Amino acid sequence: MQRINSKAGRVGLLRMTLGLLALMALATRTPEALAQVPAAEMAKAPAGASLKDWRYRMDVAPAGDKTTGPWQDFVLPPAVFAAARLDLADPRLIDSEGREIPFDMRIRRPDFRTEPIAGKTFNKSRGGDGSAELTIDLGPDPAEHNEVDVQLPLPRYHRRARLEGSASGQEWRVMVEKDLFHFELGPDRLEDRRLSYSSSRFRYLKVRVEPDRAVDASPLEITSARVLHRVEAPGESITSPGLLRPREPVRVSGVPGSAWTIELGGDRVPCERIECDVADPEFVRNYQIESETGSEDEARFIPVASGVWRRTAGAAPRPLEAAFPEVQARRLRLTVTDASNRPLELRSVAYSAAARQVVFPSSAAGALRLYVGNPRAYATSYDFARGLPAVLTPAPTRRTLGELGANPDYSPAPKPLTERLPWLIHVVLGGVS
Repeated sequence: MQRINSKAGRVGLLRMTLGLLALMALATRTPEALAQVPAAEMAKAPAGASLKDWRYRMDVAPAGDKTTGPWQDFVLPPAVFAAARLDLADPRLIDSEGREIPFDMRIRRPDFRTEPIAGKTFNKSRGGDGSAELTIDLGPDPAEHNEVDVQLPLPRYHRRARLEGSASGQEWRVMVEKDLFHFELGPDRLEDRRLSYSSSRFRYLKVRVEPDRAVDASPLEITSARVLHRVEAPGESITSPGLLRPREPVRVSGVPGSAWTIELGGDRVPCERIECDVADPEFVRNYQIESETGSEDEARFIPVASGVWRRTAGAAPRPLEAAFPEVQARRLRLTVTDASNRPLELRSVAYSAAARQVVFPSSAAGALRLYVGNPRAYATSYDFARGLPAVLTPAPTRRTLGELGANPDYSPAPKPLTERLPWLIHVVLGGVS
């Protein structure tokens, strides 16, 4: 190769080399790599992305005349988790006219949620004894409420508080009286600033906080008080049969044992509990449950739970249960220590996890389709989802899903340039050299 001696020639060669390197970096961004694009970059994707970018779809059966409320729903089956993104940001719900239907995806673990109740504060005052008081008007048709969050300006406090309610503002009834406190010691915090009571629809609420004369150098003042409705969001668990592979003899801490592989029916399937049907009438055995991680070629099992299963003679033959923090896996492995005992006879196994519930408006009548399998899809944020109450009353009408199938309109993203033009890397290396 001829040596380039001029400064301009060397600069030109450097620019060409940097350009080719940049082109290679862009060309090597595969769809899998693009799935890791930051959320801020994904948000720039157009809202009306073509359905050709989604690889799979499932039919959502019509509800027919079973609809009884403003919402409908369905639960994601195991097959979806292998096809969709790990964070479930890519599902889209489309009607027969090609319109996108808003929805809310919920993980149905039991939970407590608080919803703020709008109100107007008035009569904020200080008493001659150093107490503080305010009244809240929730309007002529107040929503149900059961908690008031009281904010005090002091960095540390322990005060007696009383909450009264009234329908007219004339006659008052004491609803709750308790101590409020807030203390901090380094990174630790101990506080209780909420007044909780039985569900009520009183229009007026009056909060009074008593002073502590040994501490308060000036009259106390209530910074604010928020009225809340705290509700328990019930959970929903989905139980599915697992495929129990034949027993394998193993050694557990040097003694005989048994191991079974449990197929969950898909990849990255959520699981937080298993139930095993055991035929033996009496036993006491140590067990361990492991979750598979890594690719199928480089799979390894990580322990997630262990304990002791026991059944006494004459006891009802109930399934044996084991619970653990939720994992997303393709397979589990159950290991039982047998020692000098005959191996247990496992007849079947089932696994459970919190349901992934998709809720959408009943106005989306007729046949729908769920599309999944787009690694570049941005996470949705529908107004419908943000305005949906924590507890849905009445319960949504449940619809069923068909089998997961290929999207006939799917058009795969082009391969990286380095795969389409493998000689490009040799050109770049030659230019650098």
